[in-house]
Amino acid sequence: MNWALLKDALLATDKTKIIEIKYWKRQATTKFIHNYFQQQQIKARCVNFAVTDFNDRTLYMNTFAIKVPKTKNWTQVIEDLSLNENVVQVKHVSA
Repeated sequence: MNWALLKDALLATDKTKIIEIKYWKRQATTKFIHNYFQQQQIKARCVNFAVTDFNDRTLYMNTFAIKVPKTKNWTQVIEDLSLNENVVQVKHVSA
């Protein structure tokens, strides 16, 4: 038995994370988010979408399951997304 392969298989972690993004200006911000995912080679799947009114403004929320390439740190992804002026909050939800 190849113990090195077994050890690698046991220690392999699934890099899929669930993040929630709250933002204003749906059209421009969703375009930014999708472009960012594409440029960074992040596989993303929207698992939830919600719209609420907040202080007479429309607040959008997307929850994504994202798979980050091994060369990218998922916490950096959260930080990068939060730099957009329309993004109100980005947080890791689970996984």
